[in-house]
Amino acid sequence: MSKKVLAVLSEYGYWGEELLGPMENLEGAGYVLPIKTSYPPARSVQPLSNRKRQP
Repeated sequence: MSKKVLAVLSEYGYWGEELLGPMENLEGAGYVLPIKTSYPPARSVQPLSNRKRQP
């Protein structure tokens, strides 16, 4: 059974850095990170590209 952490994003937007840092750390530790939005009805959001963050 895989470890999961649910990320819920605001419908008002978010900073990519606020999601990517924790997401990379959690995935690196073996967690699966499904991402949902709180906008009704709750739905899956499109994943960010696999590009590396800019320094």
